Amino acid sequence: MSDDQVAHMPSPQLGAPFTVLQADSRFCHHESASQTLGGGTRLNYWWESARANALWAARHSYQHLLYCLAEPCQHEIAGRLFTAWCKLRALSDAVASRDGAESANSLLLYLDSDAFWHPSTMRVETVLRKFVPTSDWAARGADSVSMFFGCNLPWKSEDRGRRVWNASLINADRGPPNDGVMLLRATASTRALLRAWWAMAAKSPRWNHKFAWEQSALWELWSQQPAWARRMRVLYDEKRDECMRTMDPAHPSPIVHVAGGMLPPARREARLDSLGLRHNGSRAWSTCLTRLAAVQGDGGAATARPRRCPAQRLHVTAAGAVHLGRCEPCRPL
Repeated sequence: MSDDQVAHMPSPQLGAPFTVLQADSRFCHHESASQTLGGGTRLNYWWESARANALWAARHSYQHLLYCLAEPCQHEIAGRLFTAWCKLRALSDAVASRDGAESANSLLLYLDSDAFWHPSTMRVETVLRKFVPTSDWAARGADSVSMFFGCNLPWKSEDRGRRVWNASLINADRGPPNDGVMLLRATASTRALLRAWWAMAAKSPRWNHKFAWEQSALWELWSQQPAWARRMRVLYDEKRDECMRTMDPAHPSPIVHVAGGMLPPARREARLDSLGLRHNGSRAWSTCLTRLAAVQGDGGAATARPRRCPAQRLHVTAAGAVHLGRCEPCRPL
């Protein structure tokens, strides 16, 4: 895409409010981050990922958010789900807080806790220029785009091969979506799509406790509901005719995501090390930590707040000490 094309891209335009979001049940235990950070010991990869992404966000004046996911993940119809499902609740909450006239062009980048932006000098506009075709931004009506996904290639199947991606589906030819990397527009359409995805836990419960959990349910949603498939895309480089593979070292992208599944923690740590997770030095950082309620109230449109403090600043010093600030909302930039 040429610079002229980028300059005339329809909304959301470059320079719109931008938020980086991560979610994990282990973010509820910030005291363990203090112990692993201090004394020169290693930081567990999920906290290292949070640190790397928070520092990247601060460098470029983006907002960084962490969501503490309750265990177990509770669905109002399907009951208990695998914890990873509750990332959809975090996304619904974040999009709802940014959906409105003042933030109509707001974008959110969701990264799993085993994913990070690399190198930190690169701005998000790089991805918007290279991996979002102009036609995707320009789409209107039933084809307007709500969510973009990283690409799951070279893996075309899940659950050890029993769930295969069908490239003949609407908007499926670029490759299978990976929900460890998602770019969302803060709109009512995105919230509705998240509700439809969340509802798959009741409509297609086979994935509620089976790997790849909510991602396999997304593939089912893409297959079964063409109206929503029209609003979803995989990030894609038109010039190279290739989707943005975030988990394939043979096709590096600005986002590094180490495939989880059944990978032992030590092997994942080693791979993240080799790909640059711990190359950003020891520096102080901060974020906004939000705790989700244990029970979903309205099918995914928003999250009912717990009675205790729902959100507060989390500060980590260069030496590794963790401090929680006063209780206050995580306000959009």
